[in-house]
Amino acid sequence: MLSTQAPARRWRVPGWIPQAETTAIGGDGGTGKTLLAEQLAVSGVTGTPWLGAKVERCNVVYVSAEDPKDEFHFRLAQIAGQLKLPATDLSGLKLIDLAGKDATIVTFDKNGKISLTPLFNEIERVAKEHKAGMVIFDAVADFFGGNENERREVRAFIAQLRGLAMRLDAAIVIIAHPSVDGIKTGRGYSGSTHWNNGVRSRLTFTKAQKQEPNDPDPDSDLRVLELAKSNRARAGEQIHMRWSQGIFVRVPAGTVVSNPGNDAHAEQVFLGLLDKFAAQGRHVSHKRSSTFAPTEFAKQPGGKDLGRPALEAAMNRLLDRAIIRVANHGSPARPREHIERRSPPGPSLHPDPSLHPDPSLHPD
Repeated sequence: MLSTQAPARRWRVPGWIPQAETTAIGGDGGTGKTLLAEQLAVSGVTGTPWLGAKVERCNVVYVSAEDPKDEFHFRLAQIAGQLKLPATDLSGLKLIDLAGKDATIVTFDKNGKISLTPLFNEIERVAKEHKAGMVIFDAVADFFGGNENERREVRAFIAQLRGLAMRLDAAIVIIAHPSVDGIKTGRGYSGSTHWNNGVRSRLTFTKAQKQEPNDPDPDSDLRVLELAKSNRARAGEQIHMRWSQGIFVRVPAGTVVSNPGNDAHAEQVFLGLLDKFAAQGRHVSHKRSSTFAPTEFAKQPGGKDLGRPALEAAMNRLLDRAIIRVANHGSPARPREHIERRSPPGPSLHPDPSLHPDPSLHPD
């Protein structure tokens, strides 16, 4: 065997995501793992860099058990818009929408014997038909029908995913939520250690932390992607990024200052959602109540990515500058307060529907 030249190692993202193997991306809820994964999917089908990292172009199947189709499309439109990509460039992306449905792809009997569900086989069929070079599962807990603390079951599940990767000759990427202990210890995963040992590459996605106790607090929009484990590259490599106008953009390591551009974007999103609610006849308030505007807007596409604190700060800045005001509605005897624009609404913030990928698919 050694008399012949060894084949070169193959990568989907060199140094980060190996081809024909499994990679796990773990991070706490609210860090933006789904957005990060969608950016990876867009980079895959367009061959554009993923946060500065080279990506080998391929068709992608994104299996989503987290966000519904409309939220997926909204984020996709933001990514495509920021990267100035025409809709035709996204034709290689296939969405399988399983949000709110049973997404289990493996089950175990009382003796721990694994069985594949029909959904597993259907996903493989779709990926093969689509000639996918990468399949993303978001999030893994929805697909795993076993005990995450049972090493034998976790090992069998990862082995099935690895077999799928080899049969498809595709990178399999699983998105994972760590447990409280996993966050505290920095492991970035929950349950058995085989969640770490079974995959060939594991990435952790976290909010930026202080390097020294006396350092200023980092910008809340800063994130760090770290290569926590790799069988084929040096662990410890990091990519630093910031959330900006709907996507993550790479920034130099050590960036801690706030970004005024994010304030302007938050205000634009706030005003767009205020216009939307007004057109629907829905009043929202500047006071903490059941109609508190930042809380209500944080449930909407666009606002969900920003979060309530950023929307509340945007509301207060808009009130201070008199761009919005407090008004009354209801009867004169019992008036109720709401907020409204002082000036006419600007252009719509809704994405161009032409940027949507292929229609969603739910295997029966």
